[in-house]
Amino acid sequence: MGCTSSKKHQSYQCHTQQQPPTLLAGAGKPTGAKGGGNAGKRLTVNGQAAAGTAPAEKVNFTEEEIALEQMDILTLLKKEVTSPAAKCAVFSSKLDPNMKESFKNKLVLSRGTMDKTVGFACKKGLKPKSPNQDAWAVIHAGEDFSIYMVCDGHGSDGHLISDLAINMIPKFILSNVDFKNDLKGVLEKTFKKMHEFIVKAAQASGFDADLSGSTCTVVFHNKIQQKLTVAHVGDSGSCIGKRTQGSSQLSAKVLLVDHKPEDPEERVRIEARGGRVEWDGYANHRVYGGQTESPGMNMSRALGDDLGHRIAGITYEPTINEYQLESDDQFVCVCSDGVWEFLKPEEVVSILDSGKTLQDGCEKVTKKAWDCWIREERGEVVDDITAILIKLPKV
Repeated sequence: MGCTSSKKHQSYQCHTQQQPPTLLAGAGKPTGAKGGGNAGKRLTVNGQAAAGTAPAEKVNFTEEEIALEQMDILTLLKKEVTSPAAKCAVFSSKLDPNMKESFKNKLVLSRGTMDKTVGFACKKGLKPKSPNQDAWAVIHAGEDFSIYMVCDGHGSDGHLISDLAINMIPKFILSNVDFKNDLKGVLEKTFKKMHEFIVKAAQASGFDADLSGSTCTVVFHNKIQQKLTVAHVGDSGSCIGKRTQGSSQLSAKVLLVDHKPEDPEERVRIEARGGRVEWDGYANHRVYGGQTESPGMNMSRALGDDLGHRIAGITYEPTINEYQLESDDQFVCVCSDGVWEFLKPEEVVSILDSGKTLQDGCEKVTKKAWDCWIREERGEVVDDITAILIKLPKV
């Protein structure tokens, strides 16, 4: 099974932590841009970094933002379940700004006991000046619902933004009293709140949110209704592995379409808001503002990237799709574009399915993606690579 050109096995270190570290009180600014040279042109912002970071300033956070940032997600989760609260669990990546070793798994935060229906791998790419900017989370509300997330940061401080997103988005969702009755409306509001919170946090803590940002894919699994609701910005894709009864072959059902600047509808919005779309001559169409050379993003929607929102038509507004689970649906996977850049959905679900365990399947698909990057980019650069895999219950 080969790599399709498109446009490390290591054990986890698990840490238990009561709450994610706060950003509202101020945080340091790790440095390092994403990519460089021709190979870096496959990456999101073409190797650009912020020219400078303004000093921290006083920011008026809302009462909701302050309360949620300080809240324990597991405590909030247990208030929303009808099944036994003991079955609630939160697993997520842990921010590791000093991580230097390529293809090393990102640290993991664990709360509660995760069952054997989940596998995950989050590998640092080959970018010596940048930490692993991917982030992921799996949140189980017992037998009621689950939330699966992958965020892929970019720019000098993208790792801070992706980490902030996986910690805050579930809180914004669960704290909204309408999430069980109007999930689509709540998700739309959540992405808006998340973008605004990122901009405020950047101002307060001194990190860059002008030329740094993150993709975000949220899969809400309603186990009672047997339905998936997918909300996303960017290109961290998601699909379902399907197997019809009596067949040994898997097919892939793609749950979302990447937000790319060359898409006609995306281009219309970008140009209407003062941006322009140009081919970079290497691997991507990119978004620029007016006559400037910024932000140079290869996606049309993201969280953060506030300069692109102001001058180039980038938006935080998610696309939201619903999918009713069927009897032949075996598992759902969510991956960063480090996987999808060179592997087609059919290849990904086949590799995932070949694993001895769900965890082994994730390790195999990230290794295959790594090998593709090394071959296609001649060992010069590899994007961060994340895959999470969730076995679906029988319908």
